Amino acid sequence: ASGGTLNTTRSTLSIVGTSSTSMLAVGGYRGGGPSPQFQAQNNVESYNGSSWTNASALPIYAMSGFGMGTTTAGLHAGGSENQSPPHQSTNKSQEYNGSSWTTGGTMTQSQQLGASAGTQTAGLLWGGKTGHPPSNTNVAQEYNGSSWTAGGSHPVSNIIRTMGSGTQTAAINFGGHNDPPADYATTFLYNGSSWTAGPNMALARNGAMGSGTQTLAICGGGYMYSPPPGGTAATEWFDGSSWTKDRKSVV
Repeated sequence: ASGGTLNTTRSTLSIVGTSSTSMLAVGGYRGGGPSPQFQAQNNVESYNGSSWTNASALPIYAMSGFGMGTTTAGLHAGGSENQSPPHQSTNKSQEYNGSSWTTGGTMTQSQQLGASAGTQTAGLLWGGKTGHPPSNTNVAQEYNGSSWTAGGSHPVSNIIRTMGSGTQTAAINFGGHNDPPADYATTFLYNGSSWTAGPNMALARNGAMGSGTQTLAICGGGYMYSPPPGGTAATEWFDGSSWTKDRKSVV
């Protein structure tokens, strides 16, 4: 079913929240289109199940970051910062208490374009890119509410624009792509220290949205490089043992 329309058009934003009636849209990027163009955003919007309203802005302009936690105990980490180009991968994190943002712990390295799971006091992120200029990374980082430490490295060394959900000790990772572009249909499960391979998705894709738990997850939308290249509206469900392509699709 259709939901409310964001006040600011953007892509590569981070989502904080665990409910369709309580979530935050954080940062993101505006490309060609209405002014301002080609800029990272610090806009934050809150969703109540029917409409989006403006909330306290993120302290930095960031896109392609990681979102974890809830609307009253949220966490944004990493991404690519600076309002205008050149954008640079960042190692900063920010905590949200329901009304304002404060500085969180410094990450073990800068990171963007990966996936995340967990809460403000037990967060997890992995994959994507790091550095200036950015290069692919398989590093995983864990957050305890004050500091970041190394987690178990992801099995794929060059996975970016990947998706995930779950908790710090029971996370699921699915899809993504590498450089040069080739889509993944792979699934990996995290137990708090290491990753194991799970069943492949029905459709290889990247840049989609993921939600749920390690044993009940959903993947919707995304982009496929081949064949043929283009966006997809397909959704898939994971029941803990296999993926099933849904008859219904996102818009």
